[in-house]
Formats: sequence, structure tokens, C-alpha cells
Amino acid sequence: MDIKEPMESVRDAAVIMNNTLLAGREAVMQADREFVNNCLYLAEYEANKRFDGTVRIREWYEVYIGIFWRYGWIFEGNPVAMVERQFSGSVQQAWMNSVGRLVTIAQRADVEAALAALEESGQLLKKFTALGGNIHKSLIVPMRYDARGDLTVVLSSVTLRKSVLTTTYLFWKIHQPLSQLDIHANKLVISRRTMDAHRASVEEAIRQIPYPFEAVAI
Repeated sequence: MDIKEPMESVRDAAVIMNNTLLAGREAVMQADREFVNNCLYLAEYEANKRFDGTVRIREWYEVYIGIFWRYGWIFEGNPVAMVERQFSGSVQQAWMNSVGRLVTIAQRADVEAALAALEESGQLLKKFTALGGNIHKSLIVPMRYDARGDLTVVLSSVTLRKSVLTTTYLFWKIHQPLSQLDIHANKLVISRRTMDAHRASVEEAIRQIPYPFEAVAI
């Protein structure tokens, strides 16, 4: 399976890859964007083989981030693990409050812009938030180079078990405290030299995946 063609044709600031929102792409070189895309796809594929991410949330996430470590990414800073069993309010704000210490001002702005663009498209918003079910799982991943020129990403998993969802805007605003919200996040960094050392093995692993790849520009 060759996924380079769709990756090269999507040059927007943000894309949806299955249930992953990838933001900040316009600030990252093409080859490095492809490396991130491939790692994201591999991580989701491997985690889905091991666990149901809507049931075994923590175990799924540990496999997911472990794939990044396998391909040279280094963990930076303390992880985020938040579980709120009686949640009400804006999931977007909850994400900002919990994951905000891992992201830069620029990365936060990238995510806010991507979510605002999502809200302008009812079709894309419905796809991303999976409004048809009672359990929604998504991943929000901002990317940027740091001051050293290394590439940083924040891998954040958002799982919402919703009982009542009265509006989809403001990124799933929940009006009754009958929903559970789980947010897990880690900041990872990788150097250009390390990416170069792992590009071939990542691309080979991608070719072994039988499932179709989907990336939609926002």
C-alpha cells in the first residue's frame, strides 16, 4: 500500500486522518510530515490490533505511544492522564486545560484554528466526532519544530462516553454531568538525524498494512 501520493497532495494546515486531527502541518517540511503521518498510522494500527481503544483506554494508549518510541521518538516532560467520570462543559476547554502545559503557544493556536475550521463543516465535524454512537474517541496531534530544529508532537487521546449530547459545536459541549471524559497525552521529540535513520523502516512497515489510508484536508 503506497500512501505517499495522498500525503503529498494534502498541503493544508490541518488534516483528519481517520479519527486523528493533525495540526500545524504548514510549518513542517514535506518529508517530516510524511514521517509523522506514517508513525501515526502505524501506531493506531498496532494499538487497534491489541485493544479496543474505547474500552481499554489506558492500555490502548500505551501501545500507541510505544510505537513512536520504537521508531526513535523521545518522551519529553511529564505525561497527562485525566479521568473525569462526571463531566460537563466543553471538551475543547478540558483539552486546553489538561494538555496545555505540553504545547507551545503556536501549537495551541494551530489546534484552535483546526477545531474552528472543523466547526464550519458539518460533514467533517460529524465524521470526526462520531456523533452516531455513545462513545467517541479521537486523537489531537499538533506538530512544530522546536528552537533546536527538532520536531515535536503532542500525542493526545480524547475519549468521551456521552449520555446526552445536545450540541456538537464548541467541540462537543456537554450539558449534563453524566458523561466520562478520559484524556491522555505525551510530548515527543525527534531529531532530523534520527528521522533519517528510521524513514526506510517506517515506510516498509506501512507497506505491510492491508487497510486503506484516509486523509481529509480541513
